[in-house]
Amino acid sequence: MSTKHSFLSLELNPDERFSTIKKVPGVPYSYMLREGNVLAEHDFPEGLEFPIAEESGNLTGDSVDNIFSCFLVSEPLKAFLSDIPELDGVIQYLPFGIVNKKGKRIPGDYYVANVTVSIDCFDTQNADYKPHPKTGKVWRIKTIEVEHDKIPENVKIFRLGEDKARILLRSDLVDAINSQGFTGLSVFATGATLP
Repeated sequence: MSTKHSFLSLELNPDERFSTIKKVPGVPYSYMLREGNVLAEHDFPEGLEFPIAEESGNLTGDSVDNIFSCFLVSEPLKAFLSDIPELDGVIQYLPFGIVNKKGKRIPGDYYVANVTVSIDCFDTQNADYKPHPKTGKVWRIKTIEVEHDKIPENVKIFRLGEDKARILLRSDLVDAINSQGFTGLSVFATGATLP
């Protein structure tokens, strides 16, 4: 049971200075990026380059904003995450490059940090959401609340089992990322109204 730490939801960055990825050319099924399944090479081929959206900002952070509910990270942030023992076997790193608005590849490598662990822990009694009209499943989440007793103590990052497009990070992981000076990470606390 994880009671010492809170969890935060990875969300679009409200700071308009940051660039956003809105297209993933070469990825045949972009919906797979939000499912948390381990991807094979034919799902995510080598040498992919994703363009920065024209209408977004020019600042590319270590955590890159995107509309695919993915955790996109720079090489330095990947190296940092890779050194955390609790994340071993939890994240599949898929390399890609980023192309700026002028069509030039920006320096450095980037990765989809594909979080492959999901946990059913959504607190339907205290969260604000609408159930899907046909299936009754969790849909249109406005605030996330979790049942902490369902989250193993060693878990630092996971997908919400009831909505796998939602990636949750434990507060100490967020603090560690921020304390190292990594930029671009945008998270909202459980209970906060999501954008």
